[in-house]
Amino acid sequence: MTIYTKNGDQGETKLCDGLEIGKDDLRIEVIGSIDELNSFLGIVKTTQQIPSKIIDNIEIIQRDIMQISSRVAKFNGSKPNKNRTQEMEEVIDAIWQEVPKLNQFLIPGKNEISARLHYCRALARKVERNLVKMSKEEGIDSDFIKYFNRLSDLLFSFAYRCEQKIEDRGEGRVFTNER
Repeated sequence: MTIYTKNGDQGETKLCDGLEIGKDDLRIEVIGSIDELNSFLGIVKTTQQIPSKIIDNIEIIQRDIMQISSRVAKFNGSKPNKNRTQEMEEVIDAIWQEVPKLNQFLIPGKNEISARLHYCRALARKVERNLVKMSKEEGIDSDFIKYFNRLSDLLFSFAYRCEQKIEDRGEGRVFTNER
């Protein structure tokens, strides 16, 4: 079996439902931006000294966004758990009870972990913007937009917490609730 099909050599690709579209189609942009985020989340997991709770949650997020990507590609995969957005909110709230109040903009790069998480946050916002564009052209599940909006908040919270953990608090829990 070969990995290449040569079907895309002319700038077209085929969705899971058989529809052929251009590789510059907004649907492909959304799928690509999700893939970009998922790939960089994989890089974040390999960062030294990253808390295991963040790794555990990233793996859940990666499975979620693969499901969303398959739905965008018109493959009838399962939808992510509807409670995931609420779970993200609970984790965010727990983090913000532990960290100092933020009264200024954060500049990414205080440490390697937080810089990588900030980059993932920016990629999640990119996915969200692309989903909003796509929603104006055709119907998509509005829960997907909400999911990526909350995901960017979660990634920001992880980044800020990692700055505090590494700089100020030593080893400690990132989450107060279990999955």
